[in-house]
Amino acid sequence: MSEWRDEVRKQILRYCDKNNTTKFDLQEFLDFSENDIKNEFPENDTWEASIRRTLQELRDNSEVEFLGNGRYRRKALNISDDSIALPIPHTSINDRLQYSLTHYHEAKSESNWNHPVITLINSEIPSELEIKIRAECDNTRLENLDIQGSCGKGRMANIPWIGIFDKRVSDGPRDGLYVVYLFDTVEDRLFLTLNQGMTELKDNYGLATTKDILSARAEILREQVNLNQFKMTGIDLPEQLLTGRNKHYGNSTICYRSYDADQFSSQNEIVSDLCEIVAAYQKIISNGFYEELISSFDDKQAVQGYPNNTSSRDDPSVWIEKTQVAGREYKQEGKY
Repeated sequence: MSEWRDEVRKQILRYCDKNNTTKFDLQEFLDFSENDIKNEFPENDTWEASIRRTLQELRDNSEVEFLGNGRYRRKALNISDDSIALPIPHTSINDRLQYSLTHYHEAKSESNWNHPVITLINSEIPSELEIKIRAECDNTRLENLDIQGSCGKGRMANIPWIGIFDKRVSDGPRDGLYVVYLFDTVEDRLFLTLNQGMTELKDNYGLATTKDILSARAEILREQVNLNQFKMTGIDLPEQLLTGRNKHYGNSTICYRSYDADQFSSQNEIVSDLCEIVAAYQKIISNGFYEELISSFDDKQAVQGYPNNTSSRDDPSVWIEKTQVAGREYKQEGKY
Protein backbone atom coordinates (compact mmCIF):
# COMPACT_ATOMS: atom_id res chain seq x y z
CA MET A 1 0.00 0.00 0.00
CA SER A 2 2.94 2.37 0.48
CA GLU A 3 3.55 2.40 -3.30
CA TRP A 4 -0.10 3.19 -3.90
CA ARG A 5 -0.10 6.02 -1.36
CA ASP A 6 3.08 7.46 -2.83
CA GLU A 7 1.55 7.39 -6.31
CA VAL A 8 -1.52 9.27 -5.07
CA ARG A 9 0.76 11.77 -3.36
CA LYS A 10 2.71 12.27 -6.57
CA GLN A 11 -0.47 12.77 -8.56
CA ILE A 12 -1.61 15.43 -6.08
CA LEU A 13 1.73 17.16 -6.41
CA ARG A 14 1.61 17.06 -10.22
CA TYR A 15 -1.95 18.34 -10.31
CA CYS A 16 -1.13 21.25 -7.99
CA ASP A 17 2.02 22.16 -9.90
CA LYS A 18 0.30 22.06 -13.29
CA ASN A 19 -2.59 24.22 -12.09
CA ASN A 20 -0.49 26.49 -9.88
CA THR A 21 -2.61 25.82 -6.80
CA THR A 22 -2.64 23.97 -3.50
CA LYS A 23 -6.35 23.11 -3.79
CA PHE A 24 -8.10 20.49 -5.88
CA ASP A 25 -11.57 19.19 -6.61
CA LEU A 26 -12.00 15.43 -6.17
CA GLN A 27 -13.62 14.78 -9.54
CA GLU A 28 -11.13 16.94 -11.39
CA PHE A 29 -8.31 15.13 -9.62
CA LEU A 30 -9.78 11.73 -10.54
CA ASP A 31 -10.01 12.76 -14.19
CA PHE A 32 -6.47 14.15 -14.10
CA SER A 33 -4.86 11.06 -12.54
CA GLU A 34 -6.92 8.27 -14.13
CA ASN A 35 -4.54 7.31 -16.96
CA ASP A 36 -1.39 7.40 -14.83
CA ILE A 37 -3.03 5.43 -12.02
CA LYS A 38 -4.38 2.78 -14.38
CA ASN A 39 -1.02 2.43 -16.12
CA GLU A 40 0.80 2.12 -12.82
CA PHE A 41 -1.69 -0.29 -11.22
CA PRO A 42 -3.49 -2.11 -14.10
CA GLU A 43 -4.92 -4.80 -11.81
CA ASN A 44 -6.69 -2.36 -9.53
CA ASP A 45 -10.31 -2.42 -10.72
CA THR A 46 -11.44 -0.19 -7.85
CA TRP A 47 -8.88 2.57 -8.34
CA GLU A 48 -11.41 5.37 -7.83
CA ALA A 49 -12.59 4.00 -4.49
CA SER A 50 -8.97 3.40 -3.53
CA ILE A 51 -8.10 7.05 -4.20
CA ARG A 52 -11.02 8.19 -2.05
CA ARG A 53 -9.86 5.91 0.75
CA THR A 54 -6.28 7.09 0.39
CA LEU A 55 -7.34 10.74 0.56
CA GLN A 56 -9.05 9.94 3.85
CA GLU A 57 -5.80 8.39 5.12
CA LEU A 58 -3.81 11.43 4.01
CA ARG A 59 -6.37 13.65 5.68
CA ASP A 60 -6.03 11.73 8.94
CA ASN A 61 -2.26 12.11 8.63
CA SER A 62 -2.59 15.90 8.10
CA GLU A 63 -1.12 15.65 4.60
CA VAL A 64 -4.26 17.04 2.96
CA GLU A 65 -7.11 19.12 4.33
CA PHE A 66 -10.77 18.52 3.45
CA LEU A 67 -12.45 21.84 2.61
CA GLY A 68 -15.96 20.51 2.01
CA ASN A 69 -18.02 19.94 -1.15
CA GLY A 70 -15.45 17.56 -2.61
CA ARG A 71 -12.61 20.09 -2.30
CA TYR A 72 -9.20 19.39 -0.77
CA ARG A 73 -6.08 21.38 -0.01
CA ARG A 74 -2.59 19.96 -0.29
CA LYS A 75 -0.44 20.38 2.81
CA ALA A 76 2.85 18.57 3.56
CA LEU A 77 2.93 15.33 1.58
CA ASN A 78 5.31 12.65 2.84
CA ILE A 79 6.65 11.53 -0.54
CA SER A 80 9.39 8.94 -0.49
CA ASP A 81 9.90 8.44 -4.24
CA ASP A 82 13.30 9.84 -5.22
CA SER A 83 12.01 10.77 -8.67
CA ILE A 84 10.20 13.80 -7.25
CA ALA A 85 12.14 14.32 -4.07
CA LEU A 86 13.36 17.79 -3.29
CA PRO A 87 16.63 18.70 -4.93
CA ILE A 88 18.03 19.36 -1.47
CA PRO A 89 16.22 16.79 0.69
CA HIS A 90 16.18 16.98 4.47
CA THR A 91 17.35 20.58 4.46
CA SER A 92 15.93 23.54 6.34
CA ILE A 93 13.47 26.13 5.11
CA ASN A 94 16.21 28.72 4.63
CA ASP A 95 18.18 26.32 2.41
CA ARG A 96 15.11 25.72 0.27
CA LEU A 97 14.40 29.43 -0.07
CA GLN A 98 18.04 30.06 -0.94
CA TYR A 99 18.05 27.25 -3.51
CA SER A 100 14.88 28.62 -5.12
CA LEU A 101 16.36 32.11 -5.29
CA THR A 102 19.58 31.03 -6.97
CA HIS A 103 18.16 28.38 -9.35
CA TYR A 104 14.93 29.96 -10.63
CA HIS A 105 16.76 31.58 -13.54
CA GLU A 106 17.67 28.08 -14.78
CA ALA A 107 14.02 27.09 -15.03
CA LYS A 108 12.97 30.42 -16.56
CA SER A 109 15.73 30.55 -19.18
CA GLU A 110 14.73 27.08 -20.38
CA SER A 111 10.97 27.50 -19.78
CA ASN A 112 11.32 24.26 -17.85
CA TRP A 113 8.18 23.74 -15.79
CA ASN A 114 9.56 20.39 -14.60
CA HIS A 115 12.54 22.00 -12.89
CA PRO A 116 12.53 21.18 -9.15
CA VAL A 117 12.54 24.87 -8.23
CA ILE A 118 8.99 25.15 -9.61
CA THR A 119 7.79 22.52 -7.18
CA LEU A 120 9.61 24.23 -4.34
CA ILE A 121 8.03 27.63 -4.93
CA ASN A 122 4.57 26.48 -6.01
CA SER A 123 3.95 23.90 -3.31
CA GLU A 124 6.77 22.55 -1.15
CA ILE A 125 7.84 25.77 0.55
CA PRO A 126 4.26 27.03 1.06
CA SER A 127 3.42 23.75 2.78
CA GLU A 128 6.49 23.95 5.00
CA LEU A 129 5.82 27.58 5.87
CA GLU A 130 2.37 26.58 7.06
CA ILE A 131 3.91 23.95 9.30
CA LYS A 132 6.41 26.47 10.70
CA ILE A 133 3.72 29.07 11.37
CA ARG A 134 1.53 26.46 13.06
CA ALA A 135 4.36 25.17 15.23
CA GLU A 136 6.32 28.29 16.08
CA CYS A 137 4.28 31.46 15.58
CA ASP A 138 2.23 32.64 18.53
CA ASN A 139 -0.51 35.25 18.23
CA THR A 140 -1.65 34.06 14.81
CA ARG A 141 -5.13 33.10 13.64
CA LEU A 142 -4.21 30.05 11.62
CA GLU A 143 -7.74 29.36 10.46
CA ASN A 144 -7.69 32.60 8.46
CA LEU A 145 -4.41 32.01 6.65
CA ASP A 146 -3.92 30.69 3.13
CA ILE A 147 -0.38 30.23 1.80
CA GLN A 148 0.23 30.16 -1.95
CA GLY A 149 3.24 30.18 -4.22
CA SER A 150 3.49 31.05 -7.89
CA CYS A 151 6.03 30.97 -10.71
CA GLY A 152 3.47 32.38 -13.13
CA LYS A 153 0.81 31.02 -15.46
CA GLY A 154 1.32 30.34 -19.13
CA ARG A 155 4.79 31.82 -19.01
CA MET A 156 7.16 32.05 -16.08
CA ALA A 157 6.97 35.17 -13.95
CA ASN A 158 9.85 37.61 -13.72
CA ILE A 159 9.31 37.75 -9.97
CA PRO A 160 8.09 34.47 -8.45
CA TRP A 161 6.41 34.83 -5.07
CA ILE A 162 5.11 33.01 -2.02
CA GLY A 163 2.26 34.81 -0.24
CA ILE A 164 0.54 34.50 3.13
CA PHE A 165 -3.02 35.74 2.81
CA ASP A 166 -5.50 36.39 5.62
CA LYS A 167 -8.81 35.48 4.03
CA ARG A 168 -10.56 38.29 5.89
CA VAL A 169 -8.91 40.86 3.60
CA SER A 170 -7.31 39.00 0.68
CA ASP A 171 -7.59 35.72 -1.20
CA GLY A 172 -4.58 36.33 -3.46
CA PRO A 173 -2.05 38.92 -4.63
CA ARG A 174 -4.41 40.91 -6.84
CA ASP A 175 -6.01 42.96 -4.06
CA GLY A 176 -6.04 43.57 -0.32
CA LEU A 177 -3.23 43.34 2.23
CA TYR A 178 -0.87 40.38 2.57
CA VAL A 179 2.61 39.13 3.48
CA VAL A 180 4.71 38.00 0.53
CA TYR A 181 8.17 36.71 -0.30
CA LEU A 182 9.40 38.26 -3.57
CA PHE A 183 12.32 36.62 -5.40
CA ASP A 184 14.74 39.11 -7.00
CA THR A 185 16.49 36.69 -9.32
CA VAL A 186 18.72 39.34 -10.90
CA GLU A 187 20.54 40.49 -7.77
CA ASP A 188 19.85 37.25 -5.85
CA ARG A 189 17.86 38.87 -3.06
CA LEU A 190 14.79 37.55 -1.30
CA PHE A 191 12.37 40.15 0.07
CA LEU A 192 9.95 39.39 2.89
CA THR A 193 7.36 42.17 2.69
CA LEU A 194 4.04 43.43 3.96
CA ASN A 195 2.39 44.40 0.71
CA GLN A 196 -0.78 45.47 -1.07
CA GLY A 197 -2.61 44.25 -4.16
CA MET A 198 -3.28 46.69 -6.96
CA THR A 199 -5.36 45.01 -9.67
CA GLU A 200 -8.76 46.42 -8.73
CA LEU A 201 -7.35 49.91 -8.20
CA LYS A 202 -5.46 49.79 -11.50
CA ASP A 203 -8.57 48.66 -13.38
CA ASN A 204 -10.60 51.52 -11.89
CA TYR A 205 -8.10 54.40 -11.81
CA GLY A 206 -5.11 53.54 -13.99
CA LEU A 207 -1.49 52.96 -13.03
CA ALA A 208 -0.51 56.54 -12.19
CA THR A 209 -3.34 57.12 -9.72
CA THR A 210 -2.93 53.62 -8.30
CA LYS A 211 0.70 54.37 -7.53
CA ASP A 212 -0.31 57.40 -5.43
CA ILE A 213 -3.11 55.57 -3.63
CA LEU A 214 -0.80 52.70 -2.71
CA SER A 215 1.91 55.12 -1.54
CA ALA A 216 -0.56 56.97 0.71
CA ARG A 217 -1.90 53.75 2.19
CA ALA A 218 1.61 52.40 2.76
CA GLU A 219 2.60 55.56 4.64
CA ILE A 220 -0.47 55.37 6.86
CA LEU A 221 -0.03 51.64 7.54
CA ARG A 222 3.62 52.10 8.57
CA GLU A 223 2.36 53.96 11.63
CA GLN A 224 0.76 50.69 12.77
CA VAL A 225 3.84 48.49 12.29
CA ASN A 226 6.73 48.19 14.75
CA LEU A 227 9.27 45.69 13.46
CA ASN A 228 12.88 46.43 14.35
CA GLN A 229 14.44 44.16 11.73
CA PHE A 230 12.34 45.56 8.88
CA LYS A 231 12.83 48.70 6.81
CA MET A 232 9.81 51.00 6.68
CA THR A 233 9.99 51.89 3.01
CA GLY A 234 9.34 50.48 -0.44
CA ILE A 235 11.60 47.97 -2.15
CA ASP A 236 13.87 48.68 -5.10
CA LEU A 237 13.76 45.96 -7.73
CA PRO A 238 15.97 45.81 -10.85
CA GLU A 239 14.46 47.43 -13.93
CA GLN A 240 14.76 44.27 -16.02
CA LEU A 241 12.30 42.49 -13.69
CA LEU A 242 9.62 45.16 -13.81
CA THR A 243 6.56 44.94 -16.03
CA GLY A 244 3.18 46.64 -16.13
CA ARG A 245 1.92 44.10 -13.62
CA ASN A 246 4.63 44.43 -10.99
CA LYS A 247 6.18 47.87 -11.59
CA HIS A 248 4.59 49.37 -8.46
CA TYR A 249 5.90 46.84 -5.92
CA GLY A 250 8.02 49.67 -4.48
CA ASN A 251 4.98 51.86 -3.87
CA SER A 252 2.78 49.07 -2.53
CA THR A 253 5.36 47.78 -0.02
CA ILE A 254 4.76 48.86 3.58
CA CYS A 255 7.89 47.30 5.06
CA TYR A 256 10.43 44.65 4.16
CA ARG A 257 13.49 42.67 5.12
CA SER A 258 15.87 41.34 2.47
CA TYR A 259 18.15 38.31 2.46
CA ASP A 260 21.15 38.08 0.15
CA ALA A 261 21.81 34.69 -1.39
CA ASP A 262 25.49 34.69 -0.42
CA GLN A 263 24.78 35.66 3.19
CA PHE A 264 21.49 33.94 3.83
CA SER A 265 20.03 34.01 7.34
CA SER A 266 19.66 31.01 9.60
CA GLN A 267 16.43 29.05 9.86
CA ASN A 268 15.75 30.52 13.30
CA GLU A 269 16.01 34.05 11.93
CA ILE A 270 13.90 33.26 8.85
CA VAL A 271 11.11 31.79 10.98
CA SER A 272 11.36 34.54 13.59
CA ASP A 273 11.03 37.25 10.93
CA LEU A 274 8.07 35.46 9.39
CA CYS A 275 6.29 35.12 12.72
CA GLU A 276 6.82 38.81 13.53
CA ILE A 277 5.50 40.13 10.24
CA VAL A 278 2.50 37.76 10.18
CA ALA A 279 1.61 38.82 13.75
CA ALA A 280 1.83 42.51 12.78
CA TYR A 281 -0.23 41.84 9.65
CA GLN A 282 -3.02 40.09 11.53
CA LYS A 283 -3.04 42.72 14.27
CA ILE A 284 -3.83 45.44 11.70
CA ILE A 285 -6.75 43.33 10.51
CA SER A 286 -8.05 42.17 13.90
CA ASN A 287 -8.08 45.67 15.45
CA GLY A 288 -10.12 46.97 12.51
CA PHE A 289 -7.54 49.49 11.29
CA TYR A 290 -7.25 48.10 7.77
CA GLU A 291 -11.02 48.00 7.34
CA GLU A 292 -11.22 51.63 8.50
CA LEU A 293 -8.45 52.57 6.08
CA ILE A 294 -10.32 51.11 3.12
CA SER A 295 -13.56 52.76 4.30
CA SER A 296 -11.73 56.11 4.38
CA PHE A 297 -10.98 55.98 0.66
CA ASP A 298 -13.03 58.38 -1.47
CA ASP A 299 -13.64 56.27 -4.57
CA LYS A 300 -15.20 59.16 -6.51
CA GLN A 301 -12.23 61.50 -6.06
CA ALA A 302 -9.61 58.71 -5.77
CA VAL A 303 -8.36 60.27 -2.53
CA GLN A 304 -7.16 58.21 0.43
CA GLY A 305 -8.13 59.66 3.78
CA TYR A 306 -6.89 58.70 7.24
CA PRO A 307 -9.07 56.39 9.38
CA ASN A 308 -11.37 58.37 11.67
CA ASN A 309 -9.99 61.61 10.18
CA THR A 310 -7.18 61.68 12.70
CA SER A 311 -3.43 61.48 12.30
CA SER A 312 -0.29 61.41 14.40
CA ARG A 313 1.04 64.16 12.15
CA ASP A 314 0.29 67.85 12.71
CA ASP A 315 -0.64 68.39 9.07
CA PRO A 316 -2.71 65.54 7.55
CA SER A 317 -2.47 67.18 4.13
CA VAL A 318 1.11 65.92 3.88
CA TRP A 319 0.17 62.27 3.57
CA ILE A 320 -2.85 62.75 1.32
CA GLU A 321 -1.26 65.28 -1.04
CA LYS A 322 -0.34 62.66 -3.62
CA THR A 323 -3.81 61.17 -3.77
CA GLN A 324 -5.44 64.60 -3.88
CA VAL A 325 -3.39 65.56 -6.92
CA ALA A 326 -4.06 62.23 -8.57
CA GLY A 327 -7.73 62.50 -7.72
CA ARG A 328 -8.02 65.91 -9.41
CA GLU A 329 -6.30 64.59 -12.53
CA TYR A 330 -8.48 61.52 -12.50
CA LYS A 331 -11.63 63.63 -12.30
CA GLN A 332 -10.63 66.36 -14.77
CA GLU A 333 -9.16 64.14 -17.48
CA GLY A 334 -11.81 61.46 -17.17
CA LYS A 335 -9.39 58.75 -18.24
CA TYR A 336 -10.80 56.03 -16.02
